[in-house]
Parts: sequence; C-alpha cells; structure tokens
Amino acid sequence: MRLWFSTVSATGIALIPVLMALDFGYSSVGAWATILIFGVLLIKATVTESVDFLYISVLCFFYIFMILAPLLQIEAGIFPWVDAYTTEDVETSWLITAVALVFFELGYLGLGTWYRGPNTVKILPTRLISPVGAFNLFMIALFFTILGIAFTGFDVLFLPRNKATTLLGEKMGGSTHITTMINALMRVPPTVIMLLFMYDFYNRLVSVSRKPWLNINTVFMFLTVVLVAVVNNPISTARFWVGAIILTVVLLALYARRKNTAFFWFTLNLTLMVVVFPIADLYRNTLDFNILEDTVELSPAKELTYNADFDAFQQLVNAKVVVDHNGVQYGRQFASSILFFVPRFVWPNKAEPTGMYVANDRNYSFGNLSSPLMAEFYVDGGLIGTILGMLLLGLLYRYLFELSKRRTILIGCFYCFFATYQFYFLRGSLMTVSNYMLVALAFLGGIYLFRNLIFMKDISDGADGVFTHGHQV
Repeated sequence: MRLWFSTVSATGIALIPVLMALDFGYSSVGAWATILIFGVLLIKATVTESVDFLYISVLCFFYIFMILAPLLQIEAGIFPWVDAYTTEDVETSWLITAVALVFFELGYLGLGTWYRGPNTVKILPTRLISPVGAFNLFMIALFFTILGIAFTGFDVLFLPRNKATTLLGEKMGGSTHITTMINALMRVPPTVIMLLFMYDFYNRLVSVSRKPWLNINTVFMFLTVVLVAVVNNPISTARFWVGAIILTVVLLALYARRKNTAFFWFTLNLTLMVVVFPIADLYRNTLDFNILEDTVELSPAKELTYNADFDAFQQLVNAKVVVDHNGVQYGRQFASSILFFVPRFVWPNKAEPTGMYVANDRNYSFGNLSSPLMAEFYVDGGLIGTILGMLLLGLLYRYLFELSKRRTILIGCFYCFFATYQFYFLRGSLMTVSNYMLVALAFLGGIYLFRNLIFMKDISDGADGVFTHGHQV
C-alpha cells in the first residue's frame, strides 16, 4: 500500500511540469527532454524504493530550480534578473540541463554496477560518545563560538542578514577572505558537534534498553544546541544554512531508524522550498514585518517566477552566453573554489566566484549571484566539462551512498549533512558554498584522528545495555 501510494504520488509530481508545458504550449525539445528524463528518474527511484537521501535531494533540486521555476519564468516572459536572450540561448540551456541529468545518472548507475561498497552485512560493534568525549566536544564547540564572536561582535548576530553582512565586512576591513573564514569557523564546527551529539542520542534511543537520555551526553547536547541556535539564528544567518542544520537533525533521525522514507524526504524538501523558504526571506533587510499577513500574501508560483533566489536556470543561460563571448576557463573556477582558503595576495590570479564572474560580464549592478553546478562545469569546460563533471558527480554520490551503509557516527553525520546541503551546494556559486562543506569535512577528519579521545571503546552486545544493531565511528 505504501509503495502504491508513493508511486502514484511521484507520478503526479512528475506530471505537473508536463501539464504546465502543455498548457503553456511550450515546444522546446530541450525542455521536454529535461521534463521526461526527470519523470523517469523520480518514478524509478520511487518504484525501487530508493533509500539514498542524497540522490533524492539532487532530484528535488532539479525539479524546483531547473524545471518548475524556468517554466513559470519563460511563460511570464521575465527572468528574475532583467535581461534579454535569444531562443537559441534558452534552448541550449535546456539541453545542457537534460545532458546534466543523464550523465549524473550514468555516473551514479555506473559505479553501482561494479562497486558494492563496504561490508554492510556483518554487524559491527558500536562506538558511542563517551562522557569524557562529550565534554571535549562541547569545549571545542564553545571555543569556536567564542572565537567567532570575538571577531564579529555579539551585536552582529541579531541584525537583519544584509545589515549583518555589511557591518561584518566593515569590521574585517573589507576582506571577503577573512570574513568567509571567520564565518565558517564560527558556524561549522559547533554545528557538526551538535549533529554528532544528535546522532549519538538517536542511536541510544534505538539501541540501548536503559533510559538513554539520562546521561551527561544529553546535557552537553542541549548546551551545544543553544550555542548553535545563537550563532546560526535565522535573523542574521543565510536561510540555506539554517535550513540545512534543521533538516540534518530530521534526516539523522530517519537515518538512525533505518526507515525507507526517501519519497517522504522529497516531498518534505519540496514543501519547504516552495512554501517555507520564501517566508524566511522576511528577515533579510528588516525585523519590522507581520509574519501572518506576509505569509498569507506569499504565492509559491509568484515566488518561483519573480524571486531571484530561483535564478539558477537564468544563471545557466548567462553562463552559456558568457562562454560564447569569452571561451571556457579550463578548470580555473573549480580550482579556485576548492582552494577558497588561499588568500589572493598569495594567488593573485585566483578566480572570483562564478556567479560574480558571470554577473560582471553581463554588466549587472549586483554581483552576489548563484551559479548552479552545471553552469560551473560549463564555464570551466563547455559541454564536455558538463558531461565529465556530472558523470564524476554521479560516481561520487553513489560512493557516498555506499559508504553511508556503514552507518558509523562520522560517516552518517557527513552523509546526512551533505544530503540536506544540496540546495545550497547545487545552486552555487561553488566558491561561495564549498567553504562550509569543506570545513565540515576537514573538521570531521580531525575528529576521526582523535577518535579515541571522543568515543567509547568497542562495545559488545549487552556490555552497556542491549544493542540491537552495531555501528563503528
């Protein structure tokens, strides 16, 4: 019954853009190819009862940003950023989107045909956070929180987001590099520690026969939640980051319980992005608003059509136009994004974020624009770059899924965090969004190196309660 309901619901979701294109009389070959390819992938994932939340997040991004939003924008005859394009520019961008979906899927399926991942059958011993480890983790979270506040000032944390960004830039002497690093160090390590506490707590709930919440770990977990809530409050913090934190907490619970709720994950993300996400933008410039009145006035269709947050497809069109003018960058954008921590005085020819590069070339007055990942690949290597980039991305995501089957604390936390980070990551620009992800990955790597100071020794069944399944760190 559950599979039947999910399949029917997925088919209905896949038919929505089909009906929209028919109603609009839209005859673009690239658009129809994108719509049909997406429909096949969503229904396939539902029928096979996919449990890969990361893969489902990718599909949800394409559905909202690269299908629904551009269909509405093209029908309205306006993109979020006022500009003019030829029919060929738009059609090529649709084809790039279709190609991106196909080669992502080929990479994802290709790895699955010969790689079976780690041993997922053997039950492994459990390693939970020790009381000493809980204290160590909390002190680390407290250190990074105090360090960040010392640089930014407590007042910045509760200003509207644009004002907070401007004031912080002034305090850092206009240095974007320093501002980025301070923000990443202040926000990411405490958040990662909170997620470790959360997953540890969930594991205790489903694995231990005693009352798992009556221990010192729970106390430190709640203290860390307070630190994270203060530093990452929705007033001054980007919505994508706040949403990623909240959704990771939810996803870790699903992941720990081993529930096959991938389609639920798709519909949850879809609802949040088209309904809740625009509401969160009320904090951007001012705190003077009436949330009830403003919420009633919001229209998901209008938001998808006119809100610049949904500019991903237009930015792909812009990327195509810029490449026609300037040629490809031969990997310069990608290298600069991965090495975001290298200051410009060390690397004078370091590229600017791709969204800014495209905006400057198009003479936009505002440069902090998105750049979807396929646009990043296209700017760096044209259509060949997009094909190779999406193929490798599919391989990487399938590998992460196979790795996640180990259900260890560290791997599980990164997998769930990365799955919820997809809207931010895929929307880009890569240089802007990769810093938090890379800091999280590096921080988890550091915890792994000192895991014996954080986690208990291997515990056999019955040594500390009754464990129904096992995990490693």
